[in-house]
Amino acid sequence: AANETVTFSFVDVDGDGGDDPVVTTTGNFAANASYDGTVTFANEDEQITPEVMEEDDEHQVFYPVAGGLNLTVAYDDMDDDGNPLGLQTDVTTGAASSGTVTVILRHEPMKGAAATIDNPAAAGGETDVEVTFSGTIQ
Repeated sequence: AANETVTFSFVDVDGDGGDDPVVTTTGNFAANASYDGTVTFANEDEQITPEVMEEDDEHQVFYPVAGGLNLTVAYDDMDDDGNPLGLQTDVTTGAASSGTVTVILRHEPMKGAAATIDNPAAAGGETDVEVTFSGTIQ
């Protein structure tokens, strides 16, 4: 049987300031399972993902997991130079647990640096997007 789809969503209809963004998690991960992860970016007017793909050498997505969530994220795509991009990932779950997954889109990171998918500190660059989602493995 196919695993349930788990969707993390961040919507901020009025942009910075004003109303708070709406951050939701729909669905729970199954224990000891594998998922194909896909992330997309958009603003009120347009899809941003095509720009990230076009300028893939200038972008990288990171996925720090915290709070005891037994989840591992691995890159499943590369930029034109063979470095990790992070729009497509392989997600693997372990035992039942809960915690958080943060999605961080960096612009102009140092891709050869010692940064890892769950620790972008060494990559530097500018953070374009950073959102933390709650997750549960059942």
